Amino acid sequence: MRKLLPGLFVCLLFCAVAQGQEHLVAVLGERTMSFDEQLDSVLVEFGDYVDLDNYKKAINLAHSRGRPARFVAVEYRTVDPKGNPVVASGLIAYPEKGKFRGTVEVSPFAREKTHCGSRRMFSTESLPTIFGYVIMIPDTIGYGSSEDLPIAYLMYENSARVSADLRLAAKEYFALTDDRALPDETFFFGYSLGAPGALATAGYYHAHPEIGVKIKRLCIGSGPYSPQLALENTVYKGEITYLIYPGIAKSVNTWLNLGLDYSKLFWGPVRDDFDIITKGDTNLRTLAEKYGFKVQEYLYPDFFLPEQNEEIEKLMDGLTGLEIPYDGFSLPKNVRIDMLHGIEDIFVPVDCSDILYQKLKKDYPRTRYMRIPKVSHYETAAISLVDLVFMLLL
Repeated sequence: MRKLLPGLFVCLLFCAVAQGQEHLVAVLGERTMSFDEQLDSVLVEFGDYVDLDNYKKAINLAHSRGRPARFVAVEYRTVDPKGNPVVASGLIAYPEKGKFRGTVEVSPFAREKTHCGSRRMFSTESLPTIFGYVIMIPDTIGYGSSEDLPIAYLMYENSARVSADLRLAAKEYFALTDDRALPDETFFFGYSLGAPGALATAGYYHAHPEIGVKIKRLCIGSGPYSPQLALENTVYKGEITYLIYPGIAKSVNTWLNLGLDYSKLFWGPVRDDFDIITKGDTNLRTLAEKYGFKVQEYLYPDFFLPEQNEEIEKLMDGLTGLEIPYDGFSLPKNVRIDMLHGIEDIFVPVDCSDILYQKLKKDYPRTRYMRIPKVSHYETAAISLVDLVFMLLL
């Protein structure tokens, strides 16, 4: 107990000091991790999905540059997808010593609620701290301090606002605790559900120059930029390794007020256990292993008919409205965008990236797209993270 007292004292002190801050509410916890501890945590998360031998050079390079990082979980003021004020949480990671080279804003991929950054006091995407970068990762609505709310899947315009408010809270945190200021130059990173979020966040800053963020570069991988296309592809292929569509239906129904009847979207055990499945406490792959990878076992039969029922049409219309880029979206014309997508991805179809690339390259000629053969959704995660590391080194 004696060892916990200093940390508890810091948290209590912050609760008092942060009352005068516009965004920062409290520090929930903080710790220092060596690089080896960070790497071990990453290998635990991805070791079962990728061949780590393919990344020996990158791991050795990271080892040679590795240094301890500080992880701080914070609460801060923001809004939910309906614009209601809410206290959310997120993670700030930064090198303990040395000059800050810049910042990386991360939009997280789908995790169970207990696995978000503020709960773990670590996140896989925080590895660039070893190269001198400050990493900011919001839990997003439905996780961490806002876990009593439904998870805001696909609510990318809100994800952008939640990310920007975490940055403002981080500025206040460093002003209170460190003589190093938060740099304005920023990279954006997102994989899977986080990829459209990263794109939306960069667009938010471009629309709000008063925040003062200098958009440096984006690295996005395997994103469902066209959610309705992703669902149609899943229905066509008949298989998916994450049981995510019940959660997505709940999200769009809650935050877009669609008035969906879930019993006309799902059937069998998934319909019966809908509330348990969509609570967000269980890993989505674990749920798929329990309820089945074959979507015919839980999607309502009308999904597979030429004429779909009214509830499916409402869901599809809601998903269509969430496609990114949305109306009014823009970025600096000279921004560098790196896109990656594995062709063998059975979770998010590569068509989503194909379509986005055709849209982006017209206005942003420095967009680069890697369509990677013989690579799955999980493997793209590792490739995206390595690509981010080398992007920061260059």
